[in-house]
Amino acid sequence: MIAPVKSGMIDFDEAFLWLNVNDFNCQANTSTNIQTKKLSDSTLILCRKLDSYLGVPGGQAVVWETIGRLKNLARKLGNKEEEAEIFCRCARAVFHLGNYQEAENYLREAIGRYKTNNHNAAVALWLRGCIYWRLPGGQDDAIVDWQNSKMEFIYEKDRSTSSACRTWYDLRLQEMTDSITIAIS
Repeated sequence: MIAPVKSGMIDFDEAFLWLNVNDFNCQANTSTNIQTKKLSDSTLILCRKLDSYLGVPGGQAVVWETIGRLKNLARKLGNKEEEAEIFCRCARAVFHLGNYQEAENYLREAIGRYKTNNHNAAVALWLRGCIYWRLPGGQDDAIVDWQNSKMEFIYEKDRSTSSACRTWYDLRLQEMTDSITIAIS
């Protein structure tokens, strides 16, 4: 049985905005503020195309074609961080198409590639928890991913050198705690 997303829980798109927040841009909280300098120009162009066709009637074919091009580009660029972010963006697209199993596959790939970016790996874990929550029987897996993501955010907060970032993490950690509590209750 698929569990409903309850009011007050952090949703997929809200958590997606947490990607690439770091000591230099802790105020990033909108999709236009997501740090993208880690992405090549060609990847950015394709990501914008992907985003522009989400929710457009008849746009699914373009979304799937763009996902294919992004995956191909990621393999050819050979940059693990960029590849991980591409997989997160592909997961978001297929999530919006309602293909939760495929979104989970992309997030698993992203988590495996975020070797040096604990923050983004934690965000990808939270996102995967959002996917598990929607899969039949996946609620316990969702809670485990959310809890692991929260623990990683605690670690990132503690090692942050920016008071703005520590404050940003404190706010997210409270939201995470509230969301997990709502999910369990």
